[in-house]
Amino acid sequence: MREALHRLEAEGLVTILSQRGATVTELEAQDIAEFHELRVLLEGAVTELAVPRITDSDIESMRGLAEAMEEATRQARVQDWVDLNQQFHMVLYGASGKRHFLRLIDRTFTRTRPYISLYLGLGGNLAVLNADHGGILEMASRRDIVGTRQLVEQNIRRSGAGLSSFLERLHGDH
Repeated sequence: MREALHRLEAEGLVTILSQRGATVTELEAQDIAEFHELRVLLEGAVTELAVPRITDSDIESMRGLAEAMEEATRQARVQDWVDLNQQFHMVLYGASGKRHFLRLIDRTFTRTRPYISLYLGLGGNLAVLNADHGGILEMASRRDIVGTRQLVEQNIRRSGAGLSSFLERLHGDH
């Protein structure tokens, strides 16, 4: 148990308090913004590597996930949408074959996931994000490297800005 807590602390997920246990580490709006800047760099680069290698099967998987995201939006199933969103992006990025990049991307997503879920559950605009995914899918299916990268980066910036703004308002209410 102690080793697991120390691993979580090393990843910034918990803070160990001497003689008092551990608490979950909170992220501030600035932290979220920084994670999204990191995501833009990592995911933009891996998208550029992935698009030339993406298969028709990958495109069909992404299409199915995008359709499932639309359905989750219609049914207000935010947690399902967040899961599908991660799968959509990881199918694209997986085509890069860069497993270390994928691990880092997964970590940054996991770190911000609770905040993304809260933001989207309290009024984040899923319809706009779904439209972003439609554009990403279209560009990737054309094997348009530059267009796909630009739309991926736009999608991350859009969600990051919305989430940071939400957290600033939330913390400003205290």
